[in-house]
Amino acid sequence: MLHHFIRPEYLIELLERRSFHLLRQDCQSDTADGILPARCFDQPFQGALEEVLGLKRSFLQSQARAVAALRTRTFIMSWAISPSASVRARYGEHGQRCELQVSTINLKRMIGYEWIREDEFPPRSIPIAEVAGAIATAQLKSPHYTGGASAIPVVPSYFATAHKNKQRYSEENEVRIEVVILPENGCVRPSDTLIRWPIASFVGLRILLTEQTPRDAATRLYALAAGLNVPVG
Repeated sequence: MLHHFIRPEYLIELLERRSFHLLRQDCQSDTADGILPARCFDQPFQGALEEVLGLKRSFLQSQARAVAALRTRTFIMSWAISPSASVRARYGEHGQRCELQVSTINLKRMIGYEWIREDEFPPRSIPIAEVAGAIATAQLKSPHYTGGASAIPVVPSYFATAHKNKQRYSEENEVRIEVVILPENGCVRPSDTLIRWPIASFVGLRILLTEQTPRDAATRLYALAAGLNVPVG
């Protein structure tokens, strides 16, 4: 089960707009989220795949620079897998935040994943209203946790954009919704720090309130959730 902790006012907006809010990667509370280990730029990772493809050191260094440039074009929303008591207390702000619960497969449905027979496909690219002229798709992925001392693979770049410090953050056991706006698909300005991604389905989602949820907010949340057939506990 995946868990996301969210302040009541943001949860109300999520249900009203029927969309997730994704914050730009370089604006996260973890200020190092997505920053590649320094070794990627001077001693890039060269494993079996890189050898088979005949990728030279100079190419891998250029690829690392390209991945690094995507950090200010990447927007994420983090979910925790079965959070520990300390993670729940920290990110739940000791009961001040509400909680969303959903399975991995249903979160993918919420994002808009599609299946043809047994093949899984991420959502089709759509316009991103908050970034002028931009289009993008979304993916659900796990971070690449490392100690940061060694280079990580940048080919393919799938996990390289989600690098996190293992010592500080592996306890979160996170998965994330990630939207990357490629340079050819839109110009992200410094002021473009938040985007919304439409929710395609609310099936399987559950909302948990706490004793600290303000009464007015709880009343509004119950009404919105009822209209979407989302159970509230």
